[in-house]
Amino acid sequence: EMVLMVYDCEGLGLKHLWKPAVDAYGELLSMFEENYPESLKRLFIVKGEFGPGIFPLAYNLIKHFLSEDTRKKVVVLGSNWKEVLQKYIDPEQIPVEYGGTLMDPNGDPKCPSKINYGGDVPQHYYVRDQLAQQYEHTVVVNRGSSHQVEYEILFPGCVLRWQFRSEGADVGFGVYLKTKIGERQR
Repeated sequence: EMVLMVYDCEGLGLKHLWKPAVDAYGELLSMFEENYPESLKRLFIVKGEFGPGIFPLAYNLIKHFLSEDTRKKVVVLGSNWKEVLQKYIDPEQIPVEYGGTLMDPNGDPKCPSKINYGGDVPQHYYVRDQLAQQYEHTVVVNRGSSHQVEYEILFPGCVLRWQFRSEGADVGFGVYLKTKIGERQR
């Protein structure tokens, strides 16, 4: 049995390009490919802001997780996406919202009983403020100022990880190697 998927990119934005989320999505795609090879018939991408929008960037981040065969099955549809879907899927199986004739038992044209729509995670599920991580540290850097953090690397092969966020301002960021004699290398 093969799967035909429709991925709705409406609302896709920069907030979805958070590295841990991209990594998790990539792992999910890899797991799907490894455990269910050849089960994907076609993946249609609809309602994306194509061209200079966010979708091309997002796709470039995850496509390396996909095999060449899978990449050939990804079809990015333009403004006529509803008509194209009807060529591959019986209109009785497509919700009215997507150009078909399927309605939920309660008359909802989006068919939420059959489709799990995404959206923002409700605040009460957030645990960030509940978790105190020993390596976390908060710094307020005023406009035009800078802040430096130095870490001593004790042995070859160490991995240095960081994550930072800004509350609405542009931030310049750099990592430099400082040699034993005090020289800085970018």
